[in-house]
Amino acid sequence: MSDKDDSFEVFPELDEELLRKKLFPVIVRPNLGIPDFIGAKNYNIDDMETKAPPSLLDFEFEGLIAACDQSSMDDIFHEMDNRIFVYPLSEELVRGRAIRLNKIPVTIKEIRKTSIVRIDKQTYNNNPQVYLETEKVFPGREIWFQAKFLFRAPFEIFNPSLDIGTEPLSKKEVRKHVLCDLVYDLTEEETFEIDHCDDNYIKYYCKNGAEIPKKIMRINYHSLVLSLKLPEQMHDFNMWHATDLHIAARNDKIPHSIFKRMKKKGMREKDLEKGKEAVNKFQRFLMTSYSSDEKIKSINARIKDDRCFAFSITDDETPYIHDPEDIPYSDDNFYWKLPVEYRAQNFNNNLRMFIYQANDAYKRGELDFIVLTGDLVDFVSPRRFRSYEFKYSNWKVFLDILLGKPIKNENAGLLQPEEILVPIYSLPGNHDYRGHSYPPTFGNEMLGFTNEEMKLYPSSRLTYFRAIYANIKYLRGYFQFINPELNFAKKFGKTHLIFLDSDKDTLIDFYDIIKGSPSTQGFRDPQMNWLRNYCDKNVSDDETIIMATHAPPLNPPKIEVVRDKIEKVYPELKELEDKTGEPKINIRLLDEYHLIDKFDDPRVDQIVNLKFGTILRNWEEILEFCLNCKRSGINKRVNLVLSGHSHKNLEFRLQTLRGREITKTPYIEILPFKKVNVPCAVYIGNYSMEYMAEIKYLNSLSKDARIRRLANHNLITNKFPFLAVTTALGPRSQREYSNLQAFRKIQITEDRIDSFAPETLLRYFAPFELISQKKKEKPKYRI
Repeated sequence: MSDKDDSFEVFPELDEELLRKKLFPVIVRPNLGIPDFIGAKNYNIDDMETKAPPSLLDFEFEGLIAACDQSSMDDIFHEMDNRIFVYPLSEELVRGRAIRLNKIPVTIKEIRKTSIVRIDKQTYNNNPQVYLETEKVFPGREIWFQAKFLFRAPFEIFNPSLDIGTEPLSKKEVRKHVLCDLVYDLTEEETFEIDHCDDNYIKYYCKNGAEIPKKIMRINYHSLVLSLKLPEQMHDFNMWHATDLHIAARNDKIPHSIFKRMKKKGMREKDLEKGKEAVNKFQRFLMTSYSSDEKIKSINARIKDDRCFAFSITDDETPYIHDPEDIPYSDDNFYWKLPVEYRAQNFNNNLRMFIYQANDAYKRGELDFIVLTGDLVDFVSPRRFRSYEFKYSNWKVFLDILLGKPIKNENAGLLQPEEILVPIYSLPGNHDYRGHSYPPTFGNEMLGFTNEEMKLYPSSRLTYFRAIYANIKYLRGYFQFINPELNFAKKFGKTHLIFLDSDKDTLIDFYDIIKGSPSTQGFRDPQMNWLRNYCDKNVSDDETIIMATHAPPLNPPKIEVVRDKIEKVYPELKELEDKTGEPKINIRLLDEYHLIDKFDDPRVDQIVNLKFGTILRNWEEILEFCLNCKRSGINKRVNLVLSGHSHKNLEFRLQTLRGREITKTPYIEILPFKKVNVPCAVYIGNYSMEYMAEIKYLNSLSKDARIRRLANHNLITNKFPFLAVTTALGPRSQREYSNLQAFRKIQITEDRIDSFAPETLLRYFAPFELISQKKKEKPKYRI
């Protein structure tokens, strides 16, 4: 097979205007945010060291198809015959894009008609959901089919450099997974030739000079993951959890726009003068903390502009433990003295840096897939467009970053993109339901600018009240090109991954709104019934459950809200703080390892309100579900819940009350004032670090000794469910929880969670001043 298909790069995604005009069938699922892992049916990686692989591997997958009212099963066969292809992605990148290997033809094995079935019905079997029709996601297509597809892929896609002979191979010689695009090609190659293309459709000119039609192809990017192992055989895997990306087109414009206006208004000189001491400290940090870490070296080698670089903020790469030598980005006294380019936060750059890190880990075999839990975009429609169609929306900006498409503007400080090579599972968050932008001044600290600096960016017509209007219609682009599902489940080995939509903002939970952290509407009754149905039907007692959602089930208020409660628990620290003037009261004093000195039972739910900025509907029910996910039989606990929304790194664990006092949590539902029960005992701590240390010790034991130790219920590894809230990948988080952007690494070994610790995102530095100069000088602090 040849190294690449040169024609692929000109084929862009489907344009919604053409989607309305030409009523061809559309493959809705699998797609980028809900890919299918499929194993070869005629060969397994476990056979590799005993027998040679076949030249062709057999694969099969299922898909959901939307078609127009008049379509029959025969019509679908006729329309799609010889037009569906799989394009495997190479790990080699050219100009930031993955090389597509030769296309592989796909045939339809069988097809059957299906219909919309609500997820909580016993007859539900991955059926389409009603919002796909009510929101006209695929206009004119209201007939649904489920199909099975077959194709044969050459073994060489797992390592093109291998010579396949009769000898067995080593597992280390082949790729673990091969990511693929699924393409429905409507091009009649014998009739038309490519004359012009742009980002949304291709124009073809007839060779015979006849009328010029528009021809398109539907591409489900990154929707298939080929493996030499079936999903049910994946007992060991690694996933990353990231959340709150807040992607928007304006993120690439704001920093440079403000910088230029600062220079024009004479503010730059004051900015530099104020920041001299802080910059010196920054440079000393770079010199003293520089490490020869190959991971950082690999990323810096790919950054084209040698005046820009990536660096690690912390030596131990954990966002909540700060060494005295760490650069104090969480110290506001230091942070706000820095010049603007040291403070500026470009959320888009953070995703690009995350992709750099993910691609490296994927190539090393240390990452299998990524889970993104919402607030993927900051809002859907930029101000200059009244339409929320995909091509005008921030959904396209998000997808372009994932695909490594070239950046079209020349603003300073932008990290050159790379296409992500890692499969992604995605969920929407409350911001993804929002159609309109908010004034940047509302979030100036998250963006790294003072209020005075932020006012330099033109946004006079924007209002926050318009921005919080939310509607499912703004998810149309997401449904079309990323993921058509709001709730779904996947299984790898004996690990169940359950994805649950926490819906849009609610204006009912008034207390949270006035305190600046709106709750989401939460989980509807059909979702809760689906959860129970799924677990009753599919989950065995010895299996692992990981849930992913956007809004956290538990979240304490900001420090200024709960400070008086903490002071009552620690009066000696309050007294010491008053004497010395040094801050002693902080949110970490609520950890059970601190509270154990004050209480026999160090529950945090008896001290502070944990329903602040969480979910409105079924709050008690989801906590009860975490403690027992089955309706009958032995209690089966959820192992881990992953969430975001609050821009904090927090870790909770739950215990049944067992006769202990029930806590009531207050909240205001406009009228009347209400209290809800906390149906369990809640504890907060740095559990992921303790968990990882304990697993490391257990793994050092013999198998028999490890089994005996694991029977000890006092081990932290047996104290699930754990509820892990991961801080934002995009904005700076709340300072009492560390301002460092991070993601969470989850490792599964032999169907058991081995770790779920957070790791700090690498920081990208771009010196605006030098980039703006025509004469390019290298900074002295270049690593």
